[in-house]
Amino acid sequence: MKSTLTIPWVVVVLIAAIFGYRALSFPNRAGVVQTVDEGRMVAKAGMDYLFHLRLEGRLPGITTTEHGNASITGGLSRYPYSLTMRFNKQGEASTNNYTILQLKKDSPWQLKRAWQTDSNGQIIQEWSVR
Repeated sequence: MKSTLTIPWVVVVLIAAIFGYRALSFPNRAGVVQTVDEGRMVAKAGMDYLFHLRLEGRLPGITTTEHGNASITGGLSRYPYSLTMRFNKQGEASTNNYTILQLKKDSPWQLKRAWQTDSNGQIIQEWSVR
């Protein structure tokens, strides 16, 4: 049984080595991230947008001088693209959450939702976004 599982895996690795990653990716479809590099570029653009909102003082619940840890998750499989950043301020148990959307390829990112959760993930407050 072990050898039958190993042989197909070796075949997949060999095919990937011969034809490269691009040959194994999805067919080209509009509004779908095609490669890992493209996904990274889209995610970086979203993170840059959030960074600029913070520098401009436009992220509710965070001042321009506060520090902490941030993580970002998202859905980049098809438009609208969505990214959510979770920001934990130093010395606080709560988390500030921000969801941004990009509706189409050339449209700007938009802040769609901003809210704060406690250490158990329960919503403490929701901020209005413009």
